[in-house]
Amino acid sequence: MGKSTLLENDGVKTIQDVCQEIGNSDVYKNPDFSAGDRAINDCAEGNLEITNHPKPIEFGINHHIELTARQL
Repeated sequence: MGKSTLLENDGVKTIQDVCQEIGNSDVYKNPDFSAGDRAINDCAEGNLEITNHPKPIEFGINHHIELTARQL
């Protein structure tokens, strides 16, 4: 979703834009799919501000774990 250096130079807004793109994409499941997908949705809507490097990683990992578990 983003790199820690993006948090500088208006990076919080950049990550919000990325979350909006993810939410509008055909591959995005829905906010109820996983906690990570909920966070992406909340970020896209401006209800969650991502201000540190580990959070986008955490949300992405959460989504992928949930997706993998459902595929098994």
